[in-house]
Amino acid sequence: MKILAPISNITEVEKLAEAGADEFYCGLHSKEWQNRYQLFNLNARSMAYANFKDLNDLKEAVETAHSHHKPVYLTLNTSYYIDKQFPKLIEIAEKCVNLGIDGFIVSDLGLISKLGKMNNDVKLHLSTICSVQNIKACLFYEDYNISRITLERLLSIDEIKAIKESLKNNNRKIELEAFVMNTRCINVEAFCNFQHNLNYYKKSKLGFLTRMISKHSNLLSFIKHQPNFLLNFFKNKVGYGDTPPCLSSYNINLVESDSQNKNIVLKNMNSRINSTFKNKIQHTECGVCGLVDFNRMGLDIIKIAGRRFPLNKKVKDVTLIRKAIDIIHKEHKDSEKLEYLKNLFHDSEKVIKCNPSNCFYPKFLNKNGICNTD
Repeated sequence: MKILAPISNITEVEKLAEAGADEFYCGLHSKEWQNRYQLFNLNARSMAYANFKDLNDLKEAVETAHSHHKPVYLTLNTSYYIDKQFPKLIEIAEKCVNLGIDGFIVSDLGLISKLGKMNNDVKLHLSTICSVQNIKACLFYEDYNISRITLERLLSIDEIKAIKESLKNNNRKIELEAFVMNTRCINVEAFCNFQHNLNYYKKSKLGFLTRMISKHSNLLSFIKHQPNFLLNFFKNKVGYGDTPPCLSSYNINLVESDSQNKNIVLKNMNSRINSTFKNKIQHTECGVCGLVDFNRMGLDIIKIAGRRFPLNKKVKDVTLIRKAIDIIHKEHKDSEKLEYLKNLFHDSEKVIKCNPSNCFYPKFLNKNGICNTD
C-alpha cells in the first residue's frame, strides 16, 4: 500500500517525503478563475491557503517531489463545470502537464472525456466526489481511461473488499484508493448540495478569527482542549474555517413514520449530527484499524485528507500511517496488530479516543461505541 498525502506549498514536500509519503496530491489557486466564476471553484477546496498560489510554486514542488521519485496529482474535482469553463480548464491542465504534473484527480465526466484525449501519459484518478460504491461504477469509469478510483468515504471494509475482489476476478488493473485519515463527512459527498465556502468568505466582525483558526495549529490545539460551552461558542458565533452549513446545529424530525423505534432513531441521528462539530475541530477521523484488512485484500492506495491543515498536522498523520504500515508487515497475530494500531492512534492524538463519530470503519467498535480490537 502506498500513502497519498496532501500538500499546499513548497516547504511541505521535503518534510512529508521524509515522514514516509509515497505520493502527493494538491490543488491550484487561480485568482483569475476565482474573480471570474466566484463560487464555481477550480477544485473541491476553495480556500487559497489549501492550494498552491501559482504555477511557479507548483512547478517547484513537482520538481522536488520528482527528485524523491514521488508523483504529484492535481485536483480538478469540483462536482461539475459549466460549458464556458472548459477552455480555461484545458488551458490550466495543459500548463500543469508541461510543468510535470503526473495526473489529475477529476470528477466531471465532460472534463474526464476531454483530458482523456489530451495526453495518454497523464493519469486520471476519479475523485471521491463521484461516490463510487460498487464494481459496475468502477467498470463504467474505466471505459473513460480512469486508472484509479477514490472510493466513497462511507463504504465499509467488507464493501471495499468485495469491489477489490470483483476487479481481480474480472482481470481489471484499475487501482483502488480509500481514506484512512481526516474529513469523514456524515453525508454522501456526491449528493451534497451545500456551499462549503460561504463561511470562509463571509464578511463579519469575527471573520478574521475564522480564517486565523483554520491556518494556525496552535489555535487548533487550544480549541480542541476546551469544554463544550466554548466549543459551542466557536461553532455558533465564530465559525470554524470553512465550516459548511451541514455542521450547523439542527435537529431532524420525522413527519411520518411507522417505526416503533421512532424516538430511538431520532435520538441517534441528532446525536450523531450535533456531535460532529467537536470532532471536526479536533480533526480526529481515523481509519487506521482498517489497514490490516486493506493489506490482506491488496488495496493499492490509502489517502490522508487535509490539504488545508497545518504542516505539523500533515507530518503527524503521515508518520502515524507509515508506522502503522510497518507494523502490519511484521509477524504478529491480527489481534496484536490491531491493538498496536489503536494505541498508536491514541498516543498520537493524546486526549482523543475512538468513537462512532471519528471512526472510518466502525466494525472495530462494539455496541457501546468503544474500540474493540480483540
